[in-house]
Amino acid sequence: MTTHETLNPAFASELHRHLYETVGVLELCDRSFVNRREVTVAQGHTLLALPARGAMSMNELSTAMNLAGSTMTRVVDQLVYKGLAGRAPDEEDRRIVRVTLTERGREVRGEVETDFLTVFAQVAAQIDEKDWQPFVRVLHAVTRTLTAQCCCRPGAE
Repeated sequence: MTTHETLNPAFASELHRHLYETVGVLELCDRSFVNRREVTVAQGHTLLALPARGAMSMNELSTAMNLAGSTMTRVVDQLVYKGLAGRAPDEEDRRIVRVTLTERGREVRGEVETDFLTVFAQVAAQIDEKDWQPFVRVLHAVTRTLTAQCCCRPGAE
């Protein structure tokens, strides 16, 4: 691993620029894929986080989405209002609320998932197959490092 003493500022700057550009393009893709289904990005990601069949507790969903419970409740409220999700108390512990996709919610989830898979298949086609695993390892290392440096510090949001 590189230490601060051996850091290459030019490479760090180029890495930042490319990642920042990639994140911006991904955000545009997110909006494009979900807006045509008349859901927000948060709602679209929630649809993808929910299982196509079965249920997930609100706490599990909040954890999966890395959102506060109150924020997750608002997003699920919107999905319920749009007829894409339903809520019901857990059969064994009625204090637990379980969220499920409706038939329409499963359809929208499938459409959004297909859009992402189609685009990322096109991305993968631009990368030599021998480079797929090293590329994924590098992306994982970037995500892990950014999470450790930016997301888990006191005061980080």
